[in-house]
Amino acid sequence: MLDRPILIGCAPSSGSTLLRSLLNAHPELASGPELSLLGHPGLYAQPWPAFRLELWRALQPWYFHTMDAAERLAAGFCPYSLISEDNLGFYGFRLEDLQATILEAEGPADFLQKLFSPLLERTGKRRWAEKTPSNLYALRAFLDCFPTAKAVYLVRNGLDQVCSLLKRGFGLKRAVALWMVETTVCESLRGHPRVFRLAYEELTAQPQAAMARLLDFLELSTDVEGLLVATNVSESGGPADATAAGLCAWRSRPSDPINTRSVDRWRQELDEDVLAICLASRFVCPPSGAEDVRGLTFGDMLRRSGYEAPASTARAITPRMRERLACDNFLAWGDDYLGSHLFQERYITSEPSGLQSHDAQSLRWESRFHIQRQTAYRTQRTLHEVSRLAMELAYEAERAKQRIAFLERPALVKVAKRVSALMRGGAPAKKRAAG
Repeated sequence: MLDRPILIGCAPSSGSTLLRSLLNAHPELASGPELSLLGHPGLYAQPWPAFRLELWRALQPWYFHTMDAAERLAAGFCPYSLISEDNLGFYGFRLEDLQATILEAEGPADFLQKLFSPLLERTGKRRWAEKTPSNLYALRAFLDCFPTAKAVYLVRNGLDQVCSLLKRGFGLKRAVALWMVETTVCESLRGHPRVFRLAYEELTAQPQAAMARLLDFLELSTDVEGLLVATNVSESGGPADATAAGLCAWRSRPSDPINTRSVDRWRQELDEDVLAICLASRFVCPPSGAEDVRGLTFGDMLRRSGYEAPASTARAITPRMRERLACDNFLAWGDDYLGSHLFQERYITSEPSGLQSHDAQSLRWESRFHIQRQTAYRTQRTLHEVSRLAMELAYEAERAKQRIAFLERPALVKVAKRVSALMRGGAPAKKRAAG
């Protein structure tokens, strides 16, 4: 039986790696590296016999990446992440073992019990918490499925988060869209009695107070000082423990105390052009269940989450700003073509309405760019459909080949000949000769 499971989700670069490291240091709670498997709402909300087959099918190499991101969400999957196969070994599984476990499980609770039992046995702990940012898409379904479950999400100043995502290699438009859309999804759970909202700024400025509140909410012993000591000093990072590697991703020296160096970093790192694009970005289509955000800007979303929004002033568009937007759009096309299937970007526009240029050359450029964008999108969709059909044909061809090989086995051929002779009403040749 599941003992009060915990799921953690948030937009990327919200401090979830630090939080996971702190929780994993607790003597009663095991929290391993990201699985990216529990963020599928269908795992908890759809009839299990049907969804486990869909999940097993999705884990085949050809299937998941032929689906569009919106199609994935409609089918009960996370829109952009299926599984972190590299981390399965930490939990004691190979991919084929996991597929067998999915088919054997009698329901979501039984599946999660089988999935986390090796980790709990190895660590000697009673409960588990799974942290993957994309879990945010399944938090509500997870809570509805398990009455004793708890969920945690983190929020962070969107401008600081954009800084962090840009350093990680994200495009500007994608970084802005990730924060706006995924923070909106998380904040839709604000006030839920089994959901804990944790601000990155509080976690880094007052870790003792923040963790004491969180541990009390999770019904765990509140030896916060012990957690901080274990996290800052005792992370060994051996082959069976990825905690230290996670801490290294969060800061350059894991032995350093938790600090606030990344709070308000946008004031030094974002130039005026990037800041203007961020603040003018706005929702053109609200995520499901969040109709109230339609038309809201990045600055509006900052204020809704409790952060101060810098003043936004309309400015004439600059060549550098135009170049930045164009590059981000081309990067988005490349990401989509290569299989990322952009999702969050569909909900917002990062073309600042106040950044207008009225000279004839700029208008001709904008018109030409719009046509190129539409043409590229249609071409990409055509390639996507061709790729899907090619994958499915290859799969069916392989299945047919396996069936033919099976039917051509000598023993089966002999049986088929005997059956054929009997169906014609005659006895097999040996019996006729004996008669």
